[in-house]
Amino acid sequence: MKKYKDQGIAVVSVLIMMVVLMAILTAYFTLTLSELKTGRYSLAAQQGFYAAEGGLNLRAELVRATFVGYQRPVGNSPTVPGPSNPTGPLPCTGSNLGSGDFICTPYTIGGRTVRTYVTDITKYVAGQPETGTVQPGDVYVGLNYQQYAYRVQSDAYNTKTGEKEASLFMNFQSRLVPLFQFAAFYTNDLEFHPGPPMTLNGRVHTNANLFLNSGAPLTINGKTTAGQSIYRFGKDGRSCDTAGSVVISSVTMPCKGASRDLVNDKITGSLLTPFNKNVLDQQQALTVPTISSLRPDPANELWSKADLRIVAYKNGSTFSLQVVNADKSINYPATLRLAACNPAPSPSVPIPSQAVAVKVGGLYDGREQKSMTVIEVDQKKLMDCIAGGGFTNGDNLPLTIDDATGGGLVWNFSFGDSNAAQDANINGTTAFPTAYGVKIINADALGTSSGATAIKGLTIVSNQQVYIKGNYNTINKKPAAVLADAVNVLSSAVNEPLTATISTGKAVPTTVNAAFLSGIDVTTSSNYNGGLQNYIRFHENWDTVSMTYLGSFVSLGTSLHTQGKQSGTGVAGYYNAPNRNWGYDTDFNNATNLPPLTPRFVYLRQLLFARSW
Repeated sequence: MKKYKDQGIAVVSVLIMMVVLMAILTAYFTLTLSELKTGRYSLAAQQGFYAAEGGLNLRAELVRATFVGYQRPVGNSPTVPGPSNPTGPLPCTGSNLGSGDFICTPYTIGGRTVRTYVTDITKYVAGQPETGTVQPGDVYVGLNYQQYAYRVQSDAYNTKTGEKEASLFMNFQSRLVPLFQFAAFYTNDLEFHPGPPMTLNGRVHTNANLFLNSGAPLTINGKTTAGQSIYRFGKDGRSCDTAGSVVISSVTMPCKGASRDLVNDKITGSLLTPFNKNVLDQQQALTVPTISSLRPDPANELWSKADLRIVAYKNGSTFSLQVVNADKSINYPATLRLAACNPAPSPSVPIPSQAVAVKVGGLYDGREQKSMTVIEVDQKKLMDCIAGGGFTNGDNLPLTIDDATGGGLVWNFSFGDSNAAQDANINGTTAFPTAYGVKIINADALGTSSGATAIKGLTIVSNQQVYIKGNYNTINKKPAAVLADAVNVLSSAVNEPLTATISTGKAVPTTVNAAFLSGIDVTTSSNYNGGLQNYIRFHENWDTVSMTYLGSFVSLGTSLHTQGKQSGTGVAGYYNAPNRNWGYDTDFNNATNLPPLTPRFVYLRQLLFARSW
């Protein structure tokens, strides 16, 4: 009996052990499956997280690209459930999609469906976004900016199960930093050595060296900075001129360095202390476009985004005016419309009034020592021509005088040539002297002859020289700019036609209100580029006559097609320097007052990145 009893106990024990083992195995398999599920869930959540993050970056870049394209995001965000909408549909479901730049946009990223939308969270004051000055530690320290703020929401869904795997949002700022924020900004060395007294109101910066000299009082009222070194003598080898003083922010800068040693004779260290940080050397360089950005090239925004592109096309010995599209194809309806605004000479009207005309040898440039062929633009008559219809803007919509795309009207003027090699030279990226220019007349008030419809602003662009005759933008001042290979100013009293044998005459007081962007000459030991005081090229006897300027001088380096010296050797009275009363236009501190297509930098600043649960 005991034998059978022991066998029974053994059987029971085995059964118990089997039950225990089964329980352990079940628990193990359950735990393993749970861990596998958890692992899969964790992996899916991680992949969903990265997919949603990709959606954030894609939408943020679209916002940045909109600003880079001289536009601002517009539209409506989808409605989010809340106190005002407690039972409404969720964002990006049904018809709750939003509109415009803020609309729900799906992406497929990493096998996930990612739904994104944008919300404007800018703190507007009187309809305007925040403005401020870039603080130390940022790339663009010291510059003014206009700032918009946005939130991007990005939700990632599993394409198989439809489950939401990740929900992220990011708050960021889009900062706009305009280039026209200086009384003077130079990419390369910036030089001063005026003869008559000169006052410059506003900030001054060069990415390279700053050379300060003067034969008469030179006064700079604004922060003055150099990316490299500051010197109190001439780059061309002239010693510190004691006939004049250099005063910056009410502090006089002493002479230093009779030997003109670029290594040991810098104005630095303790010599800058009295200026209380209003004069600084070794500052961060600002990244800017090159002078070739003025070329009539579809890849250049100043060409592709222009509202009107007029080309004086040379075929043999004759020129024809063509209105062209961004891809350089001829816009035939607009070309015919322009021709109608340019009546040909007749016995009854030997010199007709034309909006735009090509004048071969119509202007002698003593600095270039050559007769120039110019596109002469009667600003008011061209505005009248546009107001009459027949032109289209960059969006292929009727062009109107009050067009606001890009901030206002942009006119681009250039020359073309049927000879391909010659065309490549006059519109290339390498230096090539030309005898071409654009002359602007009748522009004291920007707009039509009647002024019935106000323009938003006007920017004139050319990869050749531009000559401005008479007061410019002095009546009902508008945001304005001239972007050219070089900029010339003629007073309204200049003798015309300008020739090599006739004096240009005595100038009369002239005022120009416009930002300037151009190239300059390069100073060598045998050639002085004229300094900032000759950024504007003059051609008359301005002795004791004032030339008043309000705007911003920007130099992008060496001119490609304008290579004459800073002073001419023409007939007597050809050129004497004016009294220069020049200053920065503080209206540009408000981004809404910037000229159309102002070159600017757009960068994003992330404020908050978070995951919703």
